[in-house]
Amino acid sequence: MTVAEAADLGALIREVSLALKRHTGCQKTYVMQFAESADHPHVHFHIVPRMPEQAPDDIAYRVMRRLGVPLAERCEESEMNALALAIRGELELMRQ
Repeated sequence: MTVAEAADLGALIREVSLALKRHTGCQKTYVMQFAESADHPHVHFHIVPRMPEQAPDDIAYRVMRRLGVPLAERCEESEMNALALAIRGELELMRQ
């Protein structure tokens, strides 16, 4: 990654984190990078909101335990899509 790409990435992470805070009411965000899979020879960044009501047992690296939440406890796919579209819209406005 070039210096310019790293600077752009840093700005994007900040913008997404702020948008998540506005749309979800999260207290902070966790940023995770994964780049080890032979099946995916590129980098993945996940920006995960930390919600105020989140149990202390599910904070920091332990937030990954939330990946196994039963379907009945997850938000609807339509809610996820609406959040993604709202954040994308904000990012597009910021980048104009």
